[in-house]
Amino acid sequence: MIKHHRVTTLKTLHSHVSCLAINNNNLLYAASAYIVIVFNLSNHTHIDTFNDDPSSGSMKSIAFNDTKIFTAHQDSKIRVWRIAQLRRHHLVYTLPTFKEHLYRSLMQKNYVHVRRHKKRLWIEHCDAISGLVVNEDLMYSASWDKSFKIWNISENRCLESVKAHEDAMNAVVVFGNGTVYTASVDGCNKVWERDDILQKHNFPFG
Repeated sequence: MIKHHRVTTLKTLHSHVSCLAINNNNLLYAASAYIVIVFNLSNHTHIDTFNDDPSSGSMKSIAFNDTKIFTAHQDSKIRVWRIAQLRRHHLVYTLPTFKEHLYRSLMQKNYVHVRRHKKRLWIEHCDAISGLVVNEDLMYSASWDKSFKIWNISENRCLESVKAHEDAMNAVVVFGNGTVYTASVDGCNKVWERDDILQKHNFPFG
């Protein structure tokens, strides 16, 4: 029989931890409220604490690629970080970027109805972002606004927005060449496949 035993306790700053993630540099990221605490897994030491903006709200998810860290927040934004010297993290930009937001806002066709008498750009989430996953050069974000979005990481732009569920989404994962699995408060898990001709994701299973 396999049994686990506690080795140590890694203490955070707040009373709850909302998500954990480990990257390829042997670092553990623990989100406690709006703050991320970073530990070195080889010796369990605390090496950094970042995000000093309480207005970002509670952090829901953390994802990585080779050079960046992505964090999902209650304020419906994705923050992008880099590791600088001495493993200190600094904010690079948020998604959607100001440049893309400004460009999209010039055309009325880029606005969608999100609530009665309220419009937002389709590249924006309008509620808390609950999940992030990176698959090669694409990132997928799930939100309580019932949608998931696909982002091109190298170009810092949103490629697609999919109205996926009838209630808040809590998780998203991606498998293989881009099959997307989504989970929601509506009690459904859905599977999405990309139509390369239409350049968008379809729900082909009913």
